[in-house]
Amino acid sequence: MNKVLTSKMIKDFAISNGADLCGIANIERFKDAPPETNPLNIMPNAKSVVVMAGRILEGSYKGIQTNSDWSTYWIYGYGTGIYGPLGEAFRKTLRFVESFGFEATASPGSHTFLSHEAPPAREPVKEGKLPSNVVLHMRISAAAAGLGELGWSKVFLTPQFGPRQRFEVFITDAELEPDPLFKGHICTRCMKCVDICPGHALSKNKKVSVKIEDRIFEWGDVDLGKCKLTHFGLNELASPFIKKDIPGWKMNIDEQTMSWFEAFNFGHAVSKRSKYLTTMTSGYEELGQGGRPGPICGAYGCIQACYEELKSKGRCVREKRKAVITKDELNAMAKNAGIDLVAVAPAKRFRDCAPQFNPLSIFPEAKSIILCAQEIPRGNYRGIEEGTLWMRAGRLINAEYIYRLARILEDEGGVAVPSSPLSGERWPEGVKFRNGKIEPNVYPDLEYAAVATGMGQISLTGQLITKQFGVRQALGLITTDLEIEPNELFTDTLCEESCTVCAFSCPMDAIDIGSVEEREVCGIKYKVACVDRRKCRYCPNGAFPDTTSEKAEANRCTAACTRNCIDCLEAKGIGVMKTKFRREKPWGMTLEDL
Repeated sequence: MNKVLTSKMIKDFAISNGADLCGIANIERFKDAPPETNPLNIMPNAKSVVVMAGRILEGSYKGIQTNSDWSTYWIYGYGTGIYGPLGEAFRKTLRFVESFGFEATASPGSHTFLSHEAPPAREPVKEGKLPSNVVLHMRISAAAAGLGELGWSKVFLTPQFGPRQRFEVFITDAELEPDPLFKGHICTRCMKCVDICPGHALSKNKKVSVKIEDRIFEWGDVDLGKCKLTHFGLNELASPFIKKDIPGWKMNIDEQTMSWFEAFNFGHAVSKRSKYLTTMTSGYEELGQGGRPGPICGAYGCIQACYEELKSKGRCVREKRKAVITKDELNAMAKNAGIDLVAVAPAKRFRDCAPQFNPLSIFPEAKSIILCAQEIPRGNYRGIEEGTLWMRAGRLINAEYIYRLARILEDEGGVAVPSSPLSGERWPEGVKFRNGKIEPNVYPDLEYAAVATGMGQISLTGQLITKQFGVRQALGLITTDLEIEPNELFTDTLCEESCTVCAFSCPMDAIDIGSVEEREVCGIKYKVACVDRRKCRYCPNGAFPDTTSEKAEANRCTAACTRNCIDCLEAKGIGVMKTKFRREKPWGMTLEDL
């Protein structure tokens, strides 16, 4: 191949495809790296290391700051939210480099995972080889790629975002022009990270350093055992959850001498005794959020205190947009993020929402609440409609799309708090914490938001109906301090009270139209029939139980009631496609049929 590949081409490609930052190091900068973090032990003919970064949204920490919600940081600062866009940009950039005939090898990144912290995963495959445990140190790789410096807390700092970013790293045999090392200093050595860390894991005096070319990077020594215990949520100074499920729990973090690996294993064992820690370590399948230990610590010292200090010094500050964002502008932003429909309510419309379900409990200074919808393809219902293939349709938008829109709003200078709310029946998952006004986690009520933002009408079965997609949409929420042109309240009738097709066609007889609750949001009154959640949980007609709570409402997106609603709405011209959804008389089963 004769095509020329340059560093600028790689960086431009990475950023245009969703990365916030991209830097490149030559292999010579790793000559003194320990064997277990040396890229040459992964790719012996490596010439360059490419580091890509995605920002952690400032709004990810808002719930922790108000002691109301830790789930946003888990999902958007550690999980699907941030790593969806960053991972996509990373995979595309790998393929881009290989399209020029060069090899590109991803390194499973690590911040702490070294041989003295955990045993190798397996024995060496042969004599002379290292164990299968070689990973690049992400933060040192980022320093070598010129993106910034390590702060005293060992968290990496960039001029653009301070301590707010995650990384992906790959090694390549392409010889690329390296970026110059960062020569400035971002860390002020204020030591607030040390003082505020609830794990008491950072030393003020003992330091670690590495030299890359003519630059010495240094940071305070970290007690990784205390850090991991706190990160896992076992330190009562940082976690409101362990005390909820184990009221007698007492851990003096200063007395702990566990290694990182011991703390990791201990955390996994104990987490099974806590509802929220169990969900966090096992994940939430419907959302596509994988399980991982942490981050209950909230990064109080190493990220939050550091970021506030840098902002107070005029660094990492974004100019906030003064003009109101119009509906057309927001719709364009949403489309760019992969979201099909948005509707906005001013904060005052949420004044009557219960505090445990109110996004303003998370972000009291917010001015606008944005409900986001993404069309569920009608084909997702086809297999269950025919009774030949079970496919679940998620009720929540994959977090990466909500992250993308929140990131766009952050670029406008606002704080945007994304939310993928789990079941409200999980509340309370923790005890009141620090100076918090409510027990965590606050999971915003999407039904309330649907009415308050004017997105559509709530059906007799409690599901949102929109003019665009009928009942076929997944939802997500963003709360922001930006002023956005609001939608009018929705007053049209899409689901008529007299239409009870959903109830009478439910094979499980789970919908009781004789027991109807009248609800009111922002002056809009509507009726919702009583639904027997036990029957829905075991429904064999396309419902899926909520795996995070036995008390939660089942996912009825593809259940018989919803599919009958799709058919009914199509007859009214809502959600119509070129062919009819229903092709024959619907099937149905009761528990007795099983």
